[in-house]
Amino acid sequence: MSGSDFAYSANGVTFHYQPAGGTAKSQAASVSGNTATASLTGLTAGTSYSLYASCTATNGTAVQSQTTTFTTQNPPEVPALGLSWLEIPAEMSGSEMGGSVTTSDLFYHTFYYGSESDSNRNYTVCYDKGKLTTYWVAYPLNSTHLGTTDRTDAWAYVSSTLLSEEYQPYVKTSFYNAPSGGTNNYSKGHLLPSASRTNSTTMNEQTFLAVNLVPQIQTSFNSGVWSNLESALQTMASSKDLFVVTGSALQKGSDEEIGTMERTWDTKGKEISVPRYFYKVILKVNSTTNPTSASAIGFWFTNESHSGKTYDAFAVTVDEIESKLGMDFFPNLPDSLESSVEANKSWSAFQNF
Repeated sequence: MSGSDFAYSANGVTFHYQPAGGTAKSQAASVSGNTATASLTGLTAGTSYSLYASCTATNGTAVQSQTTTFTTQNPPEVPALGLSWLEIPAEMSGSEMGGSVTTSDLFYHTFYYGSESDSNRNYTVCYDKGKLTTYWVAYPLNSTHLGTTDRTDAWAYVSSTLLSEEYQPYVKTSFYNAPSGGTNNYSKGHLLPSASRTNSTTMNEQTFLAVNLVPQIQTSFNSGVWSNLESALQTMASSKDLFVVTGSALQKGSDEEIGTMERTWDTKGKEISVPRYFYKVILKVNSTTNPTSASAIGFWFTNESHSGKTYDAFAVTVDEIESKLGMDFFPNLPDSLESSVEANKSWSAFQNF
């Protein structure tokens, strides 16, 4: 970003930029002659920003430019599936995923917190535009994602240039609305936890996008055993690379009737499907580029209070979750590793790998 033909001779030029309804940011510029130049960081693809420059002139006068706008480009269309990242599941058909999924309704996207490189990927999402719910979020988790950034609470739609707002729940209010005459204790449950993305503001803000949130029982689940599992993985990730898929399911395969699923509503009256189940599958490898040994584990929960229980009581094999959902996790592992690691359900064995 650069500006020229400044009316005042000045040093200390700063560019100020902000998306509509978002957090204002600034970046100091370098000045050469009558041109100021800066690289703006933390931009989101397909988003409009307002921009102005400020400085103090050599005569001591505070100067602010007129405000202009610019829109960042959308990233090139990159398939979310079929990538070499270890966390990405294999693409499955709607019938394989239990018959409740209409594949034309699926929205796949990878969010980046910097340049669109493998190392800057935040998470990849599989979202259902028809049911306004998310089936899975896949992400790496390691020490580069953990820091001291405060929770942003930046509840927001995904940019409408990526996904129309009519296909997203309104998440700026505290909870989902209950059916008429009913009670409700569904929280906006993160699939990628806010506390797993604390190394930058942009990284954390993206965890509050509508497609990373699903209706989840709060008491003794989101606030209890689920949160405790998330914390355990964050502790582990401070010294190990993890590859995680966190997801929800409206039904188990084809043996449950999807027509009886629970529904909730946002404050704008949009109907949202409530998951019956939540799961995590987690992978560790000895090398992220050429793994020769690995360990994996799964966790399967019903969407209800689990008072007095610990997360290790819900440990299952990855194979079991694949069987329930009709999905294939960790397809980018060498076949010789994938079959063996997906049969483990020992939390202690996974911890000690």
